Formats: sequence, structure tokens, C-alpha cells
Amino acid sequence: MSGDATPADDGPLSGYGPTSHAYHHAFHLLHLAPGGDIAVPAAASLLALDVGRTATLLDRFVADGLCERTAPGRFRVRPGVPHRQVAGCGDGAARRRLVDHHLHTA
Repeated sequence: MSGDATPADDGPLSGYGPTSHAYHHAFHLLHLAPGGDIAVPAAASLLALDVGRTATLLDRFVADGLCERTAPGRFRVRPGVPHRQVAGCGDGAARRRLVDHHLHTA
């Protein structure tokens, strides 16, 4: 082991470092969630990630001051946190995944 792993190479979030396109893309997609907060399984559907990776990513957003935990397993984007529009981010597909999630869990 070389010991020179970067934050972007940390296990389940490989590729989701704070400066990566994937990190900003995921944060942008969270803004599409209706309501005040979102549960981890719904966020996983929105982001097209598995539940474990989504929970870890949301915890990272909390640590980075972008999101806050509203209840166990529920998160929201902190009010006033700006986000940048990500070109080609697939908003339509993300919305469809979220709607499908809610239809199948209702």
C-alpha cells in the first residue's frame, strides 16, 4: 500500500471527491427533491446509487456543510447553500427515478 490515497478514492465513494463532477452532480440532483427533506432510499433512487453509497455521500455532504440531518435517515440541503447547474446532469431521468421510487413504496 502506498498510503497516498486521495479523498476521491475512499472506498464506496471513489470518484466523489469534493472537486469532482460526480460530487457536484449528486448535490445538484438533491435540489430536485420535493419537500423539506429526503430519506436515504429516495435519495438513492434520485442519484441512481445504492443505499449504502448514498448514505455515505449524504454524510459527506453533512460534514462539508452542504446538507443537514433532519431525522435519522433523512437529510435536506442546508438553506442558502448555492449550487451550480451541472450541464447534462439528467434532471428528467432523476425525477423519473424518484417518482418511480415513491410509486413503488407508497
